[in-house]
Amino acid sequence: MITLDDVRLDDYFTPHDIANEIYRQLPELSFPVPIFEIAYQCRIELIRNFEDFALGESIKDYPEGYWTTPKDEFDIGIILYKDHEIAPYRKHFTIAHELGHHLLPLHRNTASFNDLKEFYALSEEQKKEKVLKLTKEGKIESEEFEKEANKFANLILLPKHLLIKEFEGKEFCLRYLNEVSHLTQVSFSTVANRSCSILKDKAIALIHAENGVCNYTWSNKDNLPGLLRVGKKQPLPKDSIFANHKGETYEHFTEKEPVDVQTWFSDIEDGFDKIVFEQTYYQKKGFSITLVIIE
Repeated sequence: MITLDDVRLDDYFTPHDIANEIYRQLPELSFPVPIFEIAYQCRIELIRNFEDFALGESIKDYPEGYWTTPKDEFDIGIILYKDHEIAPYRKHFTIAHELGHHLLPLHRNTASFNDLKEFYALSEEQKKEKVLKLTKEGKIESEEFEKEANKFANLILLPKHLLIKEFEGKEFCLRYLNEVSHLTQVSFSTVANRSCSILKDKAIALIHAENGVCNYTWSNKDNLPGLLRVGKKQPLPKDSIFANHKGETYEHFTEKEPVDVQTWFSDIEDGFDKIVFEQTYYQKKGFSITLVIIE
Protein backbone atom coordinates (compact mmCIF):
# COMPACT_ATOMS: atom_id res chain seq x y z
CA MET A 1 0.00 0.00 0.00
CA ILE A 2 1.43 3.38 -0.99
CA THR A 3 0.57 6.83 0.32
CA LEU A 4 0.98 9.89 -1.85
CA ASP A 5 0.39 13.53 -0.93
CA ASP A 6 -1.29 14.48 -4.19
CA VAL A 7 -1.83 18.09 -3.10
CA ARG A 8 1.91 18.68 -3.53
CA LEU A 9 1.59 17.63 -7.18
CA ASP A 10 -0.47 20.77 -7.82
CA ASP A 11 2.76 22.79 -7.50
CA TYR A 12 4.17 21.22 -10.67
CA PHE A 13 3.21 21.77 -14.28
CA THR A 14 5.34 19.54 -16.54
CA PRO A 15 5.44 15.74 -17.04
CA HIS A 16 9.03 15.62 -15.80
CA ASP A 17 8.41 17.64 -12.64
CA ILE A 18 5.23 15.76 -11.70
CA ALA A 19 6.86 12.35 -12.20
CA ASN A 20 9.91 13.49 -10.21
CA GLU A 21 7.70 14.60 -7.29
CA ILE A 22 5.95 11.23 -7.24
CA TYR A 23 9.29 9.43 -7.06
CA ARG A 24 10.58 11.91 -4.47
CA GLN A 25 7.64 10.96 -2.26
CA LEU A 26 7.86 7.25 -3.11
CA PRO A 27 11.59 6.46 -3.40
CA GLU A 28 10.97 2.80 -2.59
CA LEU A 29 9.03 2.16 -5.81
CA SER A 30 10.37 -0.62 -8.00
CA PHE A 31 9.27 -2.52 -11.09
CA PRO A 32 6.51 -3.11 -11.91
CA VAL A 33 5.38 0.39 -11.03
CA PRO A 34 1.92 0.16 -9.35
CA ILE A 35 0.15 2.51 -11.73
CA PHE A 36 -3.35 1.63 -10.46
CA GLU A 37 -2.37 2.50 -6.88
CA ILE A 38 -0.64 5.71 -7.94
CA ALA A 39 -3.71 6.76 -9.92
CA TYR A 40 -6.05 6.13 -7.00
CA GLN A 41 -3.74 8.19 -4.77
CA CYS A 42 -4.08 11.04 -7.28
CA ARG A 43 -7.85 11.35 -6.91
CA ILE A 44 -8.78 8.99 -9.70
CA GLU A 45 -12.05 7.58 -8.39
CA LEU A 46 -12.61 4.83 -10.95
CA ILE A 47 -10.50 2.84 -13.43
CA ARG A 48 -12.43 0.46 -15.64
CA ASN A 49 -12.29 -1.42 -18.92
CA PHE A 50 -14.60 0.06 -21.56
CA GLU A 51 -16.31 -3.32 -21.81
CA ASP A 52 -17.52 -3.00 -18.22
CA PHE A 53 -19.90 -0.28 -19.36
CA ALA A 54 -22.84 -0.40 -21.75
CA LEU A 55 -21.39 1.95 -24.34
CA GLY A 56 -22.54 0.04 -27.40
CA GLU A 57 -22.25 -3.36 -29.04
CA SER A 58 -18.63 -2.95 -30.11
CA ILE A 59 -15.74 -0.96 -28.69
CA LYS A 60 -13.27 -1.61 -31.51
CA ASP A 61 -13.54 1.99 -32.73
CA TYR A 62 -13.15 3.46 -29.26
CA PRO A 63 -9.90 5.20 -28.28
CA GLU A 64 -7.31 3.29 -26.27
CA GLY A 65 -8.25 5.28 -23.22
CA TYR A 66 -10.45 8.08 -21.97
CA TRP A 67 -10.16 10.39 -18.99
CA THR A 68 -13.02 12.49 -17.70
CA THR A 69 -14.02 14.48 -14.65
CA PRO A 70 -17.45 14.91 -13.06
CA LYS A 71 -18.70 18.31 -14.12
CA ASP A 72 -17.13 21.17 -12.14
CA GLU A 73 -15.02 18.75 -10.07
CA PHE A 74 -11.65 19.03 -11.82
CA ASP A 75 -9.67 17.33 -9.07
CA ILE A 76 -11.55 14.01 -9.37
CA GLY A 77 -11.06 11.74 -12.36
CA ILE A 78 -12.36 8.63 -14.07
CA ILE A 79 -10.24 6.54 -16.45
CA LEU A 80 -11.56 4.07 -19.00
CA TYR A 81 -9.28 1.87 -21.09
CA LYS A 82 -9.27 -0.84 -23.71
CA ASP A 83 -7.96 -4.27 -22.77
CA HIS A 84 -6.08 -6.31 -25.38
CA GLU A 85 -5.80 -10.05 -25.07
CA ILE A 86 -2.69 -10.18 -27.26
CA ALA A 87 -1.11 -7.14 -25.53
CA PRO A 88 -1.97 -7.42 -21.82
CA TYR A 89 0.54 -4.75 -20.72
CA ARG A 90 -0.77 -2.08 -23.06
CA LYS A 91 -3.42 -0.95 -20.58
CA HIS A 92 -0.73 0.12 -18.09
CA PHE A 93 0.63 2.70 -20.53
CA THR A 94 -2.92 3.80 -21.40
CA ILE A 95 -3.79 4.35 -17.74
CA ALA A 96 -0.52 6.22 -17.13
CA HIS A 97 -1.21 8.36 -20.21
CA GLU A 98 -4.71 9.26 -19.01
CA LEU A 99 -3.35 9.96 -15.53
CA GLY A 100 -1.00 12.42 -17.21
CA HIS A 101 -4.00 14.28 -18.63
CA HIS A 102 -5.51 14.31 -15.13
CA LEU A 103 -2.39 15.69 -13.43
CA LEU A 104 -1.23 18.21 -16.04
CA PRO A 105 -3.18 21.40 -15.26
CA LEU A 106 -3.69 22.63 -18.82
CA HIS A 107 -5.23 19.30 -19.90
CA ARG A 108 -8.20 19.43 -17.59
CA ASN A 109 -11.61 19.78 -19.22
CA THR A 110 -15.26 19.27 -18.35
CA ALA A 111 -16.10 16.49 -20.82
CA SER A 112 -18.36 14.04 -19.03
CA PHE A 113 -18.77 10.29 -19.31
CA ASN A 114 -22.19 10.87 -20.85
CA ASP A 115 -20.57 13.02 -23.56
CA LEU A 116 -18.55 10.00 -24.69
CA LYS A 117 -21.60 7.74 -24.73
CA GLU A 118 -23.52 10.29 -26.75
CA PHE A 119 -20.59 10.80 -29.14
CA TYR A 120 -20.39 7.13 -30.14
CA ALA A 121 -24.12 7.03 -30.80
CA LEU A 122 -23.71 9.64 -33.55
CA SER A 123 -23.36 8.91 -37.25
CA GLU A 124 -19.90 9.30 -38.81
CA GLU A 125 -20.90 12.65 -40.30
CA GLN A 126 -22.29 13.86 -36.98
CA LYS A 127 -19.08 12.76 -35.23
CA LYS A 128 -17.02 14.88 -37.63
CA GLU A 129 -19.24 17.89 -37.01
CA LYS A 130 -19.03 17.38 -33.23
CA VAL A 131 -15.23 17.12 -33.29
CA LEU A 132 -14.98 20.25 -35.43
CA LYS A 133 -17.25 22.14 -33.03
CA LEU A 134 -15.35 21.01 -29.92
CA THR A 135 -12.03 21.80 -31.56
CA LYS A 136 -13.15 25.34 -32.33
CA GLU A 137 -14.28 25.68 -28.71
CA GLY A 138 -10.89 24.49 -27.49
CA LYS A 139 -12.24 21.32 -25.85
CA ILE A 140 -10.22 18.78 -27.83
CA GLU A 141 -6.72 17.97 -26.61
CA SER A 142 -4.03 19.22 -28.94
CA GLU A 143 -1.29 17.03 -30.37
CA GLU A 144 1.04 18.66 -27.86
CA PHE A 145 -1.17 17.48 -24.98
CA GLU A 146 -0.96 13.92 -26.29
CA LYS A 147 2.83 14.13 -26.47
CA GLU A 148 2.95 15.42 -22.90
CA ALA A 149 0.71 12.60 -21.65
CA ASN A 150 2.89 10.04 -23.44
CA LYS A 151 5.98 11.59 -21.90
CA PHE A 152 4.48 11.37 -18.44
CA ALA A 153 3.55 7.70 -19.01
CA ASN A 154 7.14 6.89 -20.00
CA LEU A 155 8.58 8.79 -17.05
CA ILE A 156 6.30 7.19 -14.46
CA LEU A 157 6.33 3.59 -15.77
CA LEU A 158 9.97 3.47 -16.93
CA PRO A 159 11.92 6.00 -14.83
CA LYS A 160 15.52 6.42 -15.87
CA HIS A 161 16.98 5.71 -12.42
CA LEU A 162 15.30 2.28 -12.30
CA LEU A 163 15.54 1.31 -15.96
CA ILE A 164 19.22 2.08 -16.40
CA LYS A 165 20.08 -0.30 -13.53
CA GLU A 166 18.51 -3.18 -15.46
CA PHE A 167 21.10 -2.78 -18.23
CA GLU A 168 24.18 -2.74 -16.03
CA GLY A 169 26.39 -5.62 -17.20
CA LYS A 170 23.76 -6.84 -19.66
CA GLU A 171 23.97 -7.29 -23.41
CA PHE A 172 21.61 -4.98 -25.27
CA CYS A 173 19.51 -7.33 -27.37
CA LEU A 174 15.85 -7.96 -28.08
CA ARG A 175 15.65 -11.07 -25.92
CA TYR A 176 16.80 -9.10 -22.89
CA LEU A 177 14.42 -6.25 -23.73
CA ASN A 178 11.64 -8.84 -23.65
CA GLU A 179 12.69 -9.82 -20.13
CA VAL A 180 12.58 -6.16 -19.10
CA SER A 181 9.12 -5.84 -20.68
CA HIS A 182 7.84 -8.66 -18.46
CA LEU A 183 9.63 -7.24 -15.41
CA THR A 184 8.11 -3.77 -15.88
CA GLN A 185 4.77 -5.00 -17.27
CA VAL A 186 5.06 -2.46 -20.06
CA SER A 187 4.71 -3.37 -23.74
CA PHE A 188 7.81 -4.53 -25.58
CA SER A 189 7.83 -1.66 -28.09
CA THR A 190 7.52 0.97 -25.36
CA VAL A 191 10.35 -0.61 -23.35
CA ALA A 192 12.54 -0.84 -26.47
CA ASN A 193 12.01 2.80 -27.43
CA ARG A 194 12.46 4.13 -23.91
CA SER A 195 15.62 2.08 -23.40
CA CYS A 196 17.05 3.41 -26.64
CA SER A 197 16.33 6.97 -25.50
CA ILE A 198 17.94 6.46 -22.09
CA LEU A 199 21.08 4.68 -23.34
CA LYS A 200 22.19 7.69 -25.35
CA ASP A 201 25.79 6.51 -25.66
CA LYS A 202 24.82 3.45 -27.71
CA ALA A 203 24.44 3.40 -31.50
CA ILE A 204 20.97 1.90 -31.79
CA ALA A 205 18.18 1.96 -34.36
CA LEU A 206 14.82 0.24 -33.92
CA ILE A 207 12.66 -0.42 -36.95
CA HIS A 208 8.99 -1.08 -36.18
CA ALA A 209 7.35 -2.82 -39.13
CA GLU A 210 4.20 -4.57 -40.27
CA ASN A 211 4.48 -7.31 -42.88
CA GLY A 212 7.98 -6.14 -43.76
CA VAL A 213 7.03 -2.47 -44.23
CA CYS A 214 8.33 0.17 -41.81
CA ASN A 215 5.75 1.87 -39.60
CA TYR A 216 8.31 4.08 -37.87
CA THR A 217 11.88 4.09 -36.60
CA TRP A 218 13.40 5.06 -33.25
CA SER A 219 17.13 5.71 -32.99
CA ASN A 220 20.04 7.52 -31.40
CA LYS A 221 20.74 9.34 -34.68
CA ASP A 222 23.88 11.15 -33.58
CA ASN A 223 25.67 7.85 -32.87
CA LEU A 224 24.79 6.09 -36.12
CA PRO A 225 27.48 5.71 -38.83
CA GLY A 226 25.27 7.18 -41.56
CA LEU A 227 21.70 7.76 -42.68
CA LEU A 228 19.25 4.94 -42.00
CA ARG A 229 18.11 3.55 -45.36
CA VAL A 230 14.53 2.83 -44.29
CA GLY A 231 11.73 5.18 -43.30
CA LYS A 232 7.97 5.16 -42.80
CA LYS A 233 6.03 3.09 -45.37
CA GLN A 234 9.23 1.75 -46.93
CA PRO A 235 10.04 -1.98 -47.15
CA LEU A 236 12.94 -3.22 -45.07
CA PRO A 237 16.18 -3.64 -47.09
CA LYS A 238 16.19 -6.63 -49.46
CA ASP A 239 19.63 -7.74 -48.32
CA SER A 240 18.79 -7.51 -44.60
CA ILE A 241 18.68 -10.62 -42.46
CA PHE A 242 15.01 -9.80 -41.85
CA ALA A 243 14.15 -10.02 -45.56
CA ASN A 244 16.00 -13.30 -45.97
CA HIS A 245 14.86 -15.02 -42.80
CA LYS A 246 13.21 -18.35 -43.60
CA GLY A 247 12.55 -19.61 -40.11
CA GLU A 248 9.57 -19.35 -37.80
CA THR A 249 7.97 -15.90 -37.96
CA TYR A 250 5.63 -15.84 -34.96
CA GLU A 251 6.74 -14.86 -31.46
CA HIS A 252 10.28 -15.63 -32.52
CA PHE A 253 13.66 -13.95 -31.98
CA THR A 254 16.42 -14.26 -34.55
CA GLU A 255 20.01 -14.33 -33.36
CA LYS A 256 21.96 -11.08 -33.26
CA GLU A 257 24.12 -11.42 -36.36
CA PRO A 258 26.64 -9.18 -38.17
CA VAL A 259 25.49 -7.51 -41.36
CA ASP A 260 27.13 -5.24 -43.95
CA VAL A 261 26.92 -1.61 -42.83
CA GLN A 262 25.62 -0.61 -46.27
CA THR A 263 22.57 -2.82 -45.78
CA TRP A 264 21.11 -0.36 -43.30
CA PHE A 265 23.05 2.88 -43.82
CA SER A 266 23.99 5.31 -46.57
CA ASP A 267 26.46 8.21 -46.50
CA ILE A 268 28.66 6.22 -44.15
CA GLU A 269 31.21 8.20 -42.18
CA ASP A 270 34.85 7.93 -43.25
CA GLY A 271 36.96 5.41 -41.38
CA PHE A 272 34.02 3.44 -40.00
CA ASP A 273 35.49 0.19 -38.63
CA LYS A 274 32.92 -1.18 -36.20
CA ILE A 275 30.50 -4.09 -36.61
CA VAL A 276 26.82 -3.68 -37.39
CA PHE A 277 24.51 -6.29 -35.86
CA GLU A 278 20.91 -7.02 -36.75
CA GLN A 279 18.24 -8.88 -34.79
CA THR A 280 14.46 -9.16 -35.23
CA TYR A 281 11.60 -10.00 -32.92
CA TYR A 282 8.70 -11.38 -34.99
CA GLN A 283 5.47 -10.59 -33.17
CA LYS A 284 1.83 -11.47 -33.74
CA LYS A 285 -0.23 -10.47 -36.77
CA GLY A 286 2.77 -9.62 -38.96
CA PHE A 287 4.31 -7.03 -36.64
CA SER A 288 8.04 -7.01 -35.99
CA ILE A 289 10.77 -4.96 -34.35
CA THR A 290 14.26 -5.06 -35.82
CA LEU A 291 17.27 -3.91 -33.81
CA VAL A 292 20.28 -2.51 -35.65
CA ILE A 293 23.17 -1.87 -33.26
CA ILE A 294 26.79 -0.90 -33.79
CA GLU A 295 29.34 -2.44 -31.45
